[in-house]
Amino acid sequence: MSHRPLIALLAAAFVAGLVAASTVAVVQSRRATAEAERAAELAEQVERLEQRVAALEASEASDVSPLDELLGGELSELFDGMLGGGGGDVDGLLHADLDPEELAARADVLVALRAIPAGSDLAELQRELLEGQVAGYYATEEDQLVVRTPEGTVRPLDPITLAHELDHALVDQVVGLPDLDELDTDATLARLAVVEGDATLLMHLWTLEHLSFTDQLGMLGAGDIDAQQAQLETFPHHLQRELVFPYTAGLALVCERWLAGGWDAVDATYADPPLTSAGVLFPERAGEAPAPVPALTAPDGPDERFTDTFGAAELLWLLEAPGGDTGAALDGPAARAAAWAGGEVRLWDVDGERAVGLSLAERDADDPDLCGSVTDWYGTAAPAATRTGSGRLARFSEGDEVAVIRCDADGVRLAVAPTAALADAVVGAGR
Repeated sequence: MSHRPLIALLAAAFVAGLVAASTVAVVQSRRATAEAERAAELAEQVERLEQRVAALEASEASDVSPLDELLGGELSELFDGMLGGGGGDVDGLLHADLDPEELAARADVLVALRAIPAGSDLAELQRELLEGQVAGYYATEEDQLVVRTPEGTVRPLDPITLAHELDHALVDQVVGLPDLDELDTDATLARLAVVEGDATLLMHLWTLEHLSFTDQLGMLGAGDIDAQQAQLETFPHHLQRELVFPYTAGLALVCERWLAGGWDAVDATYADPPLTSAGVLFPERAGEAPAPVPALTAPDGPDERFTDTFGAAELLWLLEAPGGDTGAALDGPAARAAAWAGGEVRLWDVDGERAVGLSLAERDADDPDLCGSVTDWYGTAAPAATRTGSGRLARFSEGDEVAVIRCDADGVRLAVAPTAALADAVVGAGR
């Protein structure tokens, strides 16, 4: 059973903040450029800014902004029939893409990993998150594009959202969007990063080209964007990062491809996408397939409720916020996550109690020790737990829950279960 992370092909509200924050900046590569290239780029930005100021002065003199002209012309017909009137079928999207039983199982996994609070209703959290953050969406099966607007009005944010969703629609028609139905979670994240990174880059470039300096600056203080950002920050860190990963990490990946080879290079990425989220976080690893993981032992008797991949991105989110607390983040979480080579998570019901196993393969490289990172993370996530053992086998006990971490040459096994005997059995601690 695999989990599809949230909803594909959304324009999340926080993406407008990405655009607003880069109002006078040209999209740059993550890698450092030579000083001469930086100087030329700066000169280009200054020239573009001067042009924008001149356009602003002209628009103020005429009392007609470029946005008004644009909405009165080439985009006006596109908006007819696309405006969601503040709604859009978010509940329909949720029910179509997210299975309630799967969400309940995944909630048990995330609670065991201390990523969300005990008792969390993941289906309700996802619904609230989508309701507050979805600015628009493109539904592939229905060929439907929706921009959600308050009471049918058009704000500077809305054409940006439309540009994002039109990119999805055009890619669907010309290049072909990836089929996510048969993919595991980590492969889905990797492909979503290409899809959303592409649309986010196009959205940035369209905004720089078509919206006035005033309209772009106006978005910086827009109350609705501020409210949506505040709403996003109320959710557990793991869910926040799952939502933003395809846009932020995807934008960095696609920018790199675009700067190297233009839109042809971006199109080619659809045909040859990163295979894992590690390939998105660390683009030099885009072609690396996940490594086999250390075996976990299924408890006797119970049926397995859930099994899926567990990627470098998900490991990173745990390290960034042990126990859901970003203030307790481990040092250098990205460098620690780079030690990931493969991952799997499994969930069993044992006499009404959950048992969770996490297995991670370690990359043979100069990365921080994966065993130490996982042990440090769990100890930080469960500060009240009593720890016994050291080195390659550690146990943490707190109340009715026991966690066992076993490290070997092939990687790391973690089990969280109601008894030490069961946790030991899952990781094979007696072998």
